[in-house]
Amino acid sequence: MTSKTTILSASALVLAASAWLGAAGPALADNDELKCTQAAKSAWMSEDATKDLLLQQGYKEVRKIKVTEGQCYEVYGIDAQGEKVEVYLDPTNGSIMAKED
Repeated sequence: MTSKTTILSASALVLAASAWLGAAGPALADNDELKCTQAAKSAWMSEDATKDLLLQQGYKEVRKIKVTEGQCYEVYGIDAQGEKVEVYLDPTNGSIMAKED
């Protein structure tokens, strides 16, 4: 391989990686824009009630619950299959709005 070929191959690799990351970027950012509810926080389930609901649904562990800008509960835990999960819940009823792998 000549140095010109090496430079072209490296450039092609960088372009391919950029295209792949660019395609994955919007999918990851979608949940940042996710809107779950406009209900007042007084209508939300408590974090403890949310944790209990998920455990009743078979989750093995709920590690962390936080509130997103879109008024979702963002939950980190272990699902029934033992896999780490990140789910976004409507805090008024606990329904899953999105899930990240």
